[in-house]
Order: sequence, then C-alpha cells, then structure tokens
Amino acid sequence: MSLEPTWRKGVPLLDAARRLASRRERTSAQLPPLSLPQGADEHAQNALAALQNLTGEWLTQSKAIAAGQDRLLARLQNGMAVAIGYAEGEHPSEAVIIEKLMFQREFVDWSRSRLIGAGRKYHLVRIVSPDRLPERFNPERPSLPTKRGRPSAREQIRAAAAALGREGVDLSSLDNQTMVKLVVRKVQQLYPAMFKTQKGLSYNSVCRALGRF
Repeated sequence: MSLEPTWRKGVPLLDAARRLASRRERTSAQLPPLSLPQGADEHAQNALAALQNLTGEWLTQSKAIAAGQDRLLARLQNGMAVAIGYAEGEHPSEAVIIEKLMFQREFVDWSRSRLIGAGRKYHLVRIVSPDRLPERFNPERPSLPTKRGRPSAREQIRAAAAALGREGVDLSSLDNQTMVKLVVRKVQQLYPAMFKTQKGLSYNSVCRALGRF
C-alpha cells in the first residue's frame, strides 16, 4: 500500500507551522509610537503611521511563525504529527514516513518543504495527523506486537554526534567519558520532548551507537 494518497492530503511544512501560530501571536504588534519633527505635513505623518503598522505586522508575523515552527517540531518529535516526504536521489522515489531524528531546526528548509541532515535529504514534505495513516504505517496502531520498554535512542545519538561534528567538535579526539557527556547534552538539546531525563542515554548506549567500544 502506497503512502501517496495520504501524502496528498497533507499540509506543506510552512503552512502547517502557520496554522499552529496562536491567534494572539498573529495579532498586530504594538510598537512604541514614532514621531516626526514639529511642523511635518500630514502626508509625512500618514506615511510614518503606515510604515509603523507594516513593521509591527511583519515583526509579529515573524514571531508567530517561529513559534508555530517550534510547536510543529515538538509535535513531530513526540508523535502527535507525522511527516511524509520523498527521499532525494532515489529513483524511483516513494513517499515515506520521515524519521523523528530529522525534526530539528537546523535540518529544516521551511520555504521549500525540505529536510536535510544526518546524511539524509527529503523533499516535498507534508504533515498529516497520525490517525490519517493506513494501519500498517501507523506507529500508534502496530499490526504486530511490539517490544516493551523504551525504544532505542541510536538514531538520536547519531544525529547529535553529526550535529557536534558540524559545529567543529572532533569526537574522535576525545576520551569516551567526555564524548558521552557532550553527546548526551546535545541529544537533550535537540530532542527536549523525547529526553527530559537521561534515561536511554547511558554511557554504554552512547558508546554502542557510535561504535566506541
């Protein structure tokens, strides 16, 4: 069964983020009033007022969209929303559910609905509700019994290590103890909703995920 029919019903990344911006955040901003020198004519005063209104609306829209983007990424990380897209460079490419490790700000190209990071690229990304997924694709309704316990954090650990590498941190030059501390801190920074504590991010788990044994 293809995911394309479900993908067609989805919402592009930026549009989904806009919808998550609250009504209060989308209201016009109240900027401090500007003034012109005494004696300025009415046209100048009107032009200044129009400029201030436009500036206030632009600033507020920008803040609202950024807040909506943060909410969307959090929902994608905790499974309240699902992203479907196409892997770039694969021919033919089929619509796939995108893994959670991709939902971090530095990986997202909002205007083009693309995700790039951790060695992967997806385009034509759309957002759907989990209940729209066919049963065999829905992680909340598995057709086969699943193992109990916390799922592996391997992908998140590797994504964190890749992010540190892009920041110029050479993990290979560090001892395991230091490396683990840096990676755990980065995992919690990138995936705060998934890792409120360090459960699942033990010394052995990090070393095993990065092949440091």
